[in-house]
Amino acid sequence: MKTIILISCCKTKLPYKAAAEFLYQSAGFKKQLQYAKSLNPDDIFILSALHHLVPLSKEIAPYNVCLKEKNATERKEWAKIVLNELSNVADLKNDKFIILAGKDYYQDIIKELHNFELPLKNLLLGERLQWLDENTKTQSNESLCFEIHKWANQLQRFTYPFDFSKIPENGIYLFFEKGEKFKDIDRIVRIGTHTGDNNLCKRIKEHLAKENKDRSIFRKNIGRAILNKNNDSFLEIWNLDFTIPKNHKIIESNPDYKMKLLSLEKEISDYMCKNLSFACIPIETKEERLKYEAFLIKTLSSDNDFKPSESWLGNYSPIEKIKNSGLWLVNELAINKKHSSKANITIHGNFEKSNMESEQYVSKTKKYINLYKFLRNNTSDFIVLELKEIEKIIFPEKLPESAYTYSAWWSNTGHTHAHIWTDAGYRTTNFTKTSITFVKDK
Repeated sequence: MKTIILISCCKTKLPYKAAAEFLYQSAGFKKQLQYAKSLNPDDIFILSALHHLVPLSKEIAPYNVCLKEKNATERKEWAKIVLNELSNVADLKNDKFIILAGKDYYQDIIKELHNFELPLKNLLLGERLQWLDENTKTQSNESLCFEIHKWANQLQRFTYPFDFSKIPENGIYLFFEKGEKFKDIDRIVRIGTHTGDNNLCKRIKEHLAKENKDRSIFRKNIGRAILNKNNDSFLEIWNLDFTIPKNHKIIESNPDYKMKLLSLEKEISDYMCKNLSFACIPIETKEERLKYEAFLIKTLSSDNDFKPSESWLGNYSPIEKIKNSGLWLVNELAINKKHSSKANITIHGNFEKSNMESEQYVSKTKKYINLYKFLRNNTSDFIVLELKEIEKIIFPEKLPESAYTYSAWWSNTGHTHAHIWTDAGYRTTNFTKTSITFVKDK
């Protein structure tokens, strides 16, 4: 007898094609999947309103189809197809089925199953998530650094030249370098962001395409490594800031220096465009970007297992922090290596959980006390919740219309109700009028 676990799809998805395991992005889906994996079943399938029975590894594009919007006849036809597909991979009479999906998904399926369990039956959203947290078995001692890498390796990857329209206007970039691995997956070699609004694409182009090392410390550091590797005395000149008039004159007055500079800039561009790829994390506000960037850098650089390969170009850097960290970075690095603690990632990034245990901090906002409890008891460090999901959590209370219209309602300061998430140890970011992201504060 095999054990098969069925979990449901969700509305929140990545904006591009991906393996089903990573396409769905709601907190509920993530927790269902984590719980399902912790049981070590023979197989796990996703019940999709559009694609029916979906293996975790199957690549599918985002879609907007909801089973609740189908009538009874359509749902029965959907269930018939699911059962037919399920019969090809399982024994409907003898195998055990654990179903974590909602009633719309299972009510017409269980009629044909002889051995099934519905552990989440009759539980509200907040209760389901709490039950999943309490009953999920710890699977491994994988570090937070590795969890971040597993997630980052599923993001859409870009190489130069890239489609400008697919790059978010604001966010953080993660660079990967050929030949660099963390355990068995691609290793992040640089994390960065931008300070000006809507300048993420511009910043990436300054690294990869605009041959001016004084506009990109990333380029400057790669140039330093190339020169140091070749014992090239031009390193002393390269280290100068040519935006300073007296240094600029040094280059302009020496044709050999100028030619060497242009040649080296081209060599750097060739190296970066051939060996580097990048992914982006959309984050709107400068404050959140800088905080997020610092957290990721410190987390990676503090992990003892996060190391460069012997052939990494950065090993030739004259800057010790680059060689020791395995990152093309100097700022925000952890001073001492230490193992990061285990944490769960729902979408991206992680911040340590606050030790807040008392509900006295939400006395002024008891209307949303269930959201406070949900966040306080949550084990995920980064949560994306649809506003409609929040309505279910706080039921019978409702969010005001302004919560669906104005990002300011979700500000971390200036409103009494902000204590709901800040006192639970979270900060908000990425308001989209249909969802909000909660990030654990450090």
